[in-house]
Amino acid sequence: MSRLYIVHIGNYLIQPQSGVFQKYQAIYQAIKPHVHVEMIAFTDQSAGEHVGNVEVVGIDKKNKWSAIAKWMRENLQHDDVVWLRYPFACKGLYELTLEFGHQIVFEHNTNEQAEAIQVQKRAWRNAAFGWRKILSKSFLSYTWSTWIAQITDEDRWGERCLRNVKGAISVTLELSDKLKKRVDHYAVFVLPNCISDDDFHWPEFRKHSLDNNVVRMVMMIGTYDEWQGWERILKSVKLKMNLSAKIELDIYGELPNHKGIDMNNSIHIRHFPAMSKAEMIQILPGYDLGIGTLQLYKKQMNEACPLKVRDYWRFGIPCVMGYSDTALLQHPELKQYNVIVPNDNSDLPWQKMIDFVQSAQASGQDDVEMFQQYKNSITYQSYALDLIGFLFKE
Repeated sequence: MSRLYIVHIGNYLIQPQSGVFQKYQAIYQAIKPHVHVEMIAFTDQSAGEHVGNVEVVGIDKKNKWSAIAKWMRENLQHDDVVWLRYPFACKGLYELTLEFGHQIVFEHNTNEQAEAIQVQKRAWRNAAFGWRKILSKSFLSYTWSTWIAQITDEDRWGERCLRNVKGAISVTLELSDKLKKRVDHYAVFVLPNCISDDDFHWPEFRKHSLDNNVVRMVMMIGTYDEWQGWERILKSVKLKMNLSAKIELDIYGELPNHKGIDMNNSIHIRHFPAMSKAEMIQILPGYDLGIGTLQLYKKQMNEACPLKVRDYWRFGIPCVMGYSDTALLQHPELKQYNVIVPNDNSDLPWQKMIDFVQSAQASGQDDVEMFQQYKNSITYQSYALDLIGFLFKE
């Protein structure tokens, strides 16, 4: 019997509270009734034990790709398929695809070329270079490549890696189009970030506040990234506003600077550590409105499907989003149950958010039919059979 290996490289997969871990658990639950599935985490952080149903394989960071190739030689059978979250291209990945590409399907979650440049510039800014290094030829060469030519390993090796593999899973329609333009005849299956059927809790947990004088908003950041929209929120709370209700905005996760964030008498912002999945069940249902990604343009993208937005929806919480969500593109009838703002740095429409929460659209999220529409659009179970057909096609 053919097997599917869901493979991740990096220690954060083996943290059960991480979004990546939870995502793969939901995929595992959806497709295991139809195909034999095993989950593997290659890491240089810890090894020799299972984390849930994930087998942890220790590797030497300096010889990562040769270690992974060795594991594949020892474990893969001819008809097995490896689902590998795309780790950015390099010579080692290219060599792996030369040997095993016919069994690998990449999972693409971002505009790799744009993000590779951002990562490279961030590393450049944070590097502690002495004068000898600053004046060295290698440093000047690196500066030229990073800031002017904008050359990365993704440009050097990416297309060659993609041409060698069986196909790709893309989390958005936009990324799918970019990938097909990057490599002719690249076989791509669009699978938005979803959750499990078991994670929907509207009937049991939805308990939004009924206080017309206060609107409770929540933003889950987890690990901070500049495109999530914290800077846009900071900019927007500085406005002079006469709002019809007070806003309480709670932000969970990392922030670069959260001092002095109460700059408006009508909007009160609090900061908390990131929530665990267990804490979400206790905390999230009390909010009226979730805030999703607000500055995706910083990644040169318009479309996304953030897991945090799925977490809002699974508790019946409508969402503010400054991007095109893949679920709403595929199911346009759901747009009216969320607040859409431009994908730019314009001021956030706080009064519009208040009006929405107090409107029929927001309360309509209790509707049984709407509940079922969301469930059918953002669960992995609804994609399972088509996904398996793609993964194991000849």
